[in-house]
Amino acid sequence: MKLRYHIIAATLFLAMILLPVAHDRFIDGDEGYYLYAARIVSEGSVPYRDFLYTQMPLLPYVYGSVFKLTGPGWYPARYLTAALTLGLGLLIFIYLARKHNNRIWAWFGLFLFTLSGLGLAWFVTAKTYALSSLLLFISFLGLHLARNVNRRGTVMLFFCGLTFGLAIAARLTIAAVAPLFLIMLMRDGWILQGRLRRIFAFACGGAMASLVPFYLLIQDPSNFIFGNWSYHQIRSGLSQSESLAQKWETFFSIFSTLGE
Repeated sequence: MKLRYHIIAATLFLAMILLPVAHDRFIDGDEGYYLYAARIVSEGSVPYRDFLYTQMPLLPYVYGSVFKLTGPGWYPARYLTAALTLGLGLLIFIYLARKHNNRIWAWFGLFLFTLSGLGLAWFVTAKTYALSSLLLFISFLGLHLARNVNRRGTVMLFFCGLTFGLAIAARLTIAAVAPLFLIMLMRDGWILQGRLRRIFAFACGGAMASLVPFYLLIQDPSNFIFGNWSYHQIRSGLSQSESLAQKWETFFSIFSTLGE
């Protein structure tokens, strides 16, 4: 069977699972906060300057844009989240099918993604997980495609940097995987000049994506820093040194896993 028929079947499978769960899943404690932020952003308020917001600013603008079309509501936000997760699932399916040239492995990966407890529990809620993960995976796929594209490789890398920067603009902790992306940019370059060109194109895209967060930072630096850093330190109950030690432990755990 041709790949496009598998993609159609995978889309139907994802929709059959994600839409009912998104509709009926219990309300998460943070969703009301995120959706209230999206609603008042759609009405003209600015995060950090006009109200306290404890994540990076992309989600209120994305969901707020939908609210301008549909009106604010729980179900439009949940369906948008399901659509983002469906897109992520399809990209995972296509990536596995093409990488391994095996439809069985692609379906196995799709089942694992869709039916895992973490996926069903968190990727259907109106929070940052679906949006940031989709943008991050798009950037990852773009880096793979850029390896095989010569003439448009620079444009592709700029797009990768843009989507990676947008993923960080949705959730700051995504920045922790930047070293892995740097390794991907460096590993196939035979000469230093080619490597630097790749990194520069990627960095330009990331800089473009950071314009809105930077604008909001200069609007109210103290509230921006508090919402994205200090608030989470207070909530965790860890000191700054303990928090940094915890993050370093996670960082080295990622690299030790890659080496296995």
